[in-house]
Amino acid sequence: KPKEPRQWYCTIDGERSGPFGDYEMRYKLLSAAIRSDDLVWTDGLADWVQAKNITVSKDSAERSMKQDIDRTDWSYVI
Repeated sequence: KPKEPRQWYCTIDGERSGPFGDYEMRYKLLSAAIRSDDLVWTDGLADWVQAKNITVSKDSAERSMKQDIDRTDWSYVI
């Protein structure tokens, strides 16, 4: 059974957002949509932490993107 994708949550300017998969979270971190002092959380973390204290690996992000594509209902894509 494939591992369930990790789901990330964050607070940006005091507003809670999410869930985001690893791919989207990595993009948000690299593009500075999530700043280093914004708070983030995912299963396995005891509490919310500053984004500067986490890492989303490229491999994990690529697996997340592939899982999202595999779950897409392509019957609606034109």
